[in-house]
Amino acid sequence: MTDSSAALPEDVYRRIFESSPNAALVRNAEGVVLAVNASFEALFGLDAAEVVGRDLRQLVRPADSETDGGDWSLGGAAFSRRTRWTAGDGAAVDACPCQFPAGQVNGQAVSCVIFRDISGRRRAEEQLDAAERKYRAIFENAVEGIFQTTPGGRYLEVN
Repeated sequence: MTDSSAALPEDVYRRIFESSPNAALVRNAEGVVLAVNASFEALFGLDAAEVVGRDLRQLVRPADSETDGGDWSLGGAAFSRRTRWTAGDGAAVDACPCQFPAGQVNGQAVSCVIFRDISGRRRAEEQLDAAERKYRAIFENAVEGIFQTTPGGRYLEVN
């Protein structure tokens, strides 16, 4: 929406932020958290009182080698990468973060970071990998001959 006369009232934006099913926070250029929503509290197991006023990098940080956490500076491009995070309480959290500039608060540049919970998807991927390894082992170690062919009779796989 580019028509400024059609801008939504501030309370509508606040309700959108607060009711989002994705974990969201607003932070300043130094990384200090200015606000979090209830989904953030639920995903990371941290209360707003524990988070607001603290540096985001001290609260949640990458827990795996997939990423170094990306560019958390406000000047950096928005990023989105699936990662496993360690919350302040030590719990592992699978989430895909996306950070983008969100304007200014009291003359200070701020960004919004949205974390999408991907723990269900990660569990499904791990279960699929385990099933593939199991059935690959059965195929490769079967006493009986097993093969896969095309409808034309060309062999694709043989144990």
